[in-house]
Amino acid sequence: MTTKKAKKSETSSPAKLPRDRAAVITVLKPKWTRRKGSLRAKRFAMLKTGMTVGEFRKKGGTRGFLRFAVRNGLISIQPPKAKKAKAVKPATPTLREKFTGSQKPAKTARAA
Repeated sequence: MTTKKAKKSETSSPAKLPRDRAAVITVLKPKWTRRKGSLRAKRFAMLKTGMTVGEFRKKGGTRGFLRFAVRNGLISIQPPKAKKAKAVKPATPTLREKFTGSQKPAKTARAA
């Protein structure tokens, strides 16, 4: 009886990386414990907590290494924080607001 090999995608899911280069990297393991001087060790030395994916890529890092590091629990990657919305300018004051200084309509006196 022959058995078929399971495909890689069925056994382990690849680490999903955010496409946004502003995603923030957090280093979970501060020290590289594998072979010193290897290419992976050099790339791991480039990683700093708070660095963005874009900064890492500019220094020469690869998306493949980021996937490797996430999959092996060396780093975590969070999407960037949402930017604050800009303050909305108040509407242009009406003539009454300009001259009276109040925003409420003036009350009229009623005859009793």
